[in-house]
Amino acid sequence: LDLDSENITSDERYNKFMSAVSMIQSQLATDYFNLKKIMPVNAATDNKSVSYSDFDFRPLNIIKVVDLNGKKGRYEETDSGIIINYKGNYNIHYNYLPSAPNGLTDDIVCDKAISDRVFALGVASLYAAMNGLFEEAVNFDEKYLISLKISAKKPKNSYIKEIKWI
Repeated sequence: LDLDSENITSDERYNKFMSAVSMIQSQLATDYFNLKKIMPVNAATDNKSVSYSDFDFRPLNIIKVVDLNGKKGRYEETDSGIIINYKGNYNIHYNYLPSAPNGLTDDIVCDKAISDRVFALGVASLYAAMNGLFEEAVNFDEKYLISLKISAKKPKNSYIKEIKWI
């Protein structure tokens, strides 16, 4: 993308670029490849309340709550968090939304199935659209969506089976 001829300051370019990076990262985490975390909790009493602000990352949804033996725990979701019904030690499995990067040197949190190329195509598409370069945006978006479909079809734990000679 060549924006040098446009009347845009470097601060505006940077802010638009970082917005595009953040939006693509969020889109991938919410719509395509859910990021998962496990949070251990000690429910010292029945009806233990766990606030969403206590989580390491911002939860998108709670997948399950299980005790240390893998048995499902009973819980209720509220607007501000979850309530674990019975005392004990539990693991909360949840999908999360990664924090937006603060700068160009920050790490991008994304599913390992997403290559740098796929991510860059998404950012280029959105960045071009933000700058009124709609033809370029459509071109990048088509490449992004095709690459995204290919990434989604890759087996997550693929490996080559070892060949044993007798």
